[in-house]
Amino acid sequence: MNHFFIQYRTQCALGAIVGLAAFLMLFRLGFADIQIDDAMYSLRALGYLDFVDSNLQTTPVDWFDEIPWWSRLSFHDAPPLVFLIQYVFFKFLGTSVVVARLPFALAGIGSVLLVYLIGKRLYGVEAGLLASFLLAVSTYHTWGSRVGYLEPIALCFILLTILWFLKGLERPTYFIWFGVSAGLMLLTKYTTIFLLPVIFLYLLWTRRDVLTSRHFITGLVIAVALFSPVLFYNVMMFKTRGHFDLQLATLLHQNVSEDWPRVGSSEPYQLGQLRAVVQDSAAYYSLPFRILLLISLVYVVGRFFWLWKKGQPGQHLLLLLVLLLLIVELSFIGSAPRFLILLPPFYALTLTVLLLDSYHYLAAVNRQKTLTVTLVASLLLAALAGVELFFNINTNHRVRPIGESGSHYAPLRWTSQNLFNQLEAYLIAEAGLADAPFPAIGGKADFKLVLGEAGRNDNIFIYDPNLRWFSSLWYFRRWAIYHQKVFGSADDIARVIGRVNWVDFFKNQVGAKNLYFIWGRSPAVLDPGVSTADTQETARQFAQLFAEQSQESKNITGDDGTVAFTIYKISLNE
Repeated sequence: MNHFFIQYRTQCALGAIVGLAAFLMLFRLGFADIQIDDAMYSLRALGYLDFVDSNLQTTPVDWFDEIPWWSRLSFHDAPPLVFLIQYVFFKFLGTSVVVARLPFALAGIGSVLLVYLIGKRLYGVEAGLLASFLLAVSTYHTWGSRVGYLEPIALCFILLTILWFLKGLERPTYFIWFGVSAGLMLLTKYTTIFLLPVIFLYLLWTRRDVLTSRHFITGLVIAVALFSPVLFYNVMMFKTRGHFDLQLATLLHQNVSEDWPRVGSSEPYQLGQLRAVVQDSAAYYSLPFRILLLISLVYVVGRFFWLWKKGQPGQHLLLLLVLLLLIVELSFIGSAPRFLILLPPFYALTLTVLLLDSYHYLAAVNRQKTLTVTLVASLLLAALAGVELFFNINTNHRVRPIGESGSHYAPLRWTSQNLFNQLEAYLIAEAGLADAPFPAIGGKADFKLVLGEAGRNDNIFIYDPNLRWFSSLWYFRRWAIYHQKVFGSADDIARVIGRVNWVDFFKNQVGAKNLYFIWGRSPAVLDPGVSTADTQETARQFAQLFAEQSQESKNITGDDGTVAFTIYKISLNE
């Protein structure tokens, strides 16, 4: 057994690192509620349907009576690949919060493995192992891989493209796979395009012959061919709507007020945005990790210029070009946490360079005490990783974190922990909701809900309009869109049926079985952009009316015993 571990020590170490990453990213993956933009992504991926149920952000479903075939080639605000990947997961594994997040968690684990392979090619095996280990314990990478944004899958394809590029420099036929990977990368998010100028600049500096090589050009042609459906989609979008998709239209300052009234042009660039990207991205790590990370960025830049003067500029060139162009791009886009998810692997590589160079320097200076230097370095690395691991678990896994935000855990934590999940589980058990297969949606007619038809001999669900919009989209509107169940906010229902007695209306005119009202009672489930003292008072009055006539009520409580929801049930025609 000992001989096995010695012979395969690299593989064993890498397996342990990937196993640690898998635990951190998969443990209780479905515990926290869906509560941010991932609701819009998952809702659309579920049926591979570009619809967000909002008059402020309309889509081809709203524009055309029948959804045109070309609108399936992309989405109005992002390329299609991530939605397609999620769609496949839903198709084969069913509908759940875990399945919604699983592709992103697996991409995060894959990124840890890819960083090892990239680090190994750039700096050697020990660098690859250290970089993958640092990324595995990284709080920010764990968080980014669990929240369901598009970026983790985009990042995985960025790293895969870099790996195939490096392999292509060694063996030109691999540039074919570089092209495939680059095309898929562009199909995840437009922001991944920063990597193409990185590669061209790197080749101009170090390998100009590659730019005109047959295999490299073939790879580029493949990348363009794979991305061409999105280009055609935008041509048709411009032809029918007078603008490109949301991202390109915003970039080009096109008038989109008719389709997306709240979308404005990009703000003028300010130099402070560049500094904000570095500061904000470093803020989501433990203090020792953060300090060493900032030092490593300065060190790698200084090391590059020192080697440049000696005529050896190539060692850190690719890493620095990636960081430089990515940070510049992000400074234009913004330093919101979701965008900065692309940075941790490259930060892990810069920190690796600092730590290994420091170790090798000290070992060379103290040749008689190499064992002591190695032992001390190992203990310091273990301490650094231990602090970051505590910070990571405290941020991403503990229901009630220890200490203070910023010092002991990152301010990225979920707000709503297993509250909407509990609510949906109760409704499924109580009202018999079932995530059965649903028919394909081909146009507006497939969305039209007629209360007298959809609600007859079925349940009606009315929810507090103060609840989180994104969560309501996934936990309530999903049932209306894909399963023809009547789920509506109290405001929407009031607009549809007017000033009538709701109980009489749903009992006598609709013929519904039961009427449910879902009242949000905890700030954790309320939408800070909508909920005010006045709107909460209105919801309380609604709840009071239902409480007076209901036969049953149910409280959904948080881990601390605080009531998050109260559900009132009025039996009508059972």
